[in-house]
Amino acid sequence: ETVRVVGDHPSLGNWDPAKGVELETQQDLFPVFISQHPVFIDLHAKVEYKYLLCGVNGQPKEWEGSEVQHRFVANGTEMTLEDDEG
Repeated sequence: ETVRVVGDHPSLGNWDPAKGVELETQQDLFPVFISQHPVFIDLHAKVEYKYLLCGVNGQPKEWEGSEVQHRFVANGTEMTLEDDEG
């Protein structure tokens, strides 16, 4: 199984699970998940996203609940997004 971030921005797949950003973790990091590569988003862009659990074949298995919608506005040339609710 894998965890992906999928959202309304091209860098997050435009809500297409196959194009979302795959996250990974390691035993010493768990339960923290990180992306291998940076995600590029234009300054001041408003972004909405969700987490998605995918099966071993990459097929969507379980989205976050429908009431959950994460949002942020890109506000600098580099940002690290920490999501304690995810």
